[in-house]
Amino acid sequence: MNDLEVYIKMCMKATKIQKSWKPRVGDLVWRGKEYLPIPDACGYLTDVDIFDTQGYKKNGAIWLPNQSQLQEIIGIKDLWDLHTEFEVTVFGGYNEEEGHFNGLIDDYKFTSMEQLWLAFVMKEKYNKAWSGEEWVK
Repeated sequence: MNDLEVYIKMCMKATKIQKSWKPRVGDLVWRGKEYLPIPDACGYLTDVDIFDTQGYKKNGAIWLPNQSQLQEIIGIKDLWDLHTEFEVTVFGGYNEEEGHFNGLIDDYKFTSMEQLWLAFVMKEKYNKAWSGEEWVK
């Protein structure tokens, strides 16, 4: 799986984030089926009318939040505080006995910043980690 395919899967399984989505023009969504090539199935939302008035997905669209949208979900306004929280969560503390850090980067080997930011949001908001297949407590 390439980086985008993994990110789409992570977003699809992040049901709490999907349910909280309030569609806006310009949002990146995946509207594809499994048999479609991923690049052909992505697009920016241009017609909010394809969604119901409560903002829940319709017609199988999956929201692919960008970094600034993920930062909004976290709700930390101060950039220094956001950076510090991100660093602590991602790298954790150093475990001298095991010889590595104990953070998100030890749970799963993320291959893009989008994946890592989504994992940070899921850990901070819902105390869930990505297993490679799903979000687990």
